Amino acid sequence: MFQFLASYPRQRDDSCYRYAGAKPEPGTPTITSVSAILPQQTQTITISGSGFGTHTPYTGDSNYIELIDTSAGGWDAGHAGAAVTLAVSSWTNTQIVLSGFSGSYGSHGWCISPGDQLSIRVWNAQNREWPGGLPDHR
Repeated sequence: MFQFLASYPRQRDDSCYRYAGAKPEPGTPTITSVSAILPQQTQTITISGSGFGTHTPYTGDSNYIELIDTSAGGWDAGHAGAAVTLAVSSWTNTQIVLSGFSGSYGSHGWCISPGDQLSIRVWNAQNREWPGGLPDHR
């Protein structure tokens, strides 16, 4: 189940707060759906929406996507400097397809367990508009 909320930056800094029912500014990334996320390393995760920009496939991290497991000590994957990285199979303006997790996934307790609460944020890969967010995925 998804709870459709959005994450937006505060005016004074880059920290986020969440609120329901808000509409993003035009041109910012918007996540409309995310496929099921399983408690396993290799899987297909499809993030659909608009305003993502485009990016070449890669395995690693970037400044444009982040998956946070808020249930397991707050570890994150895919964002710059994260030890757990993402395998990005494709990235278009309307869809990002992940083929799983890489890097340090599975060590230090950095893995998805059944029932974990997850949050996903996407920044536009061209203009860095941010974030399209879908927090609280269970």
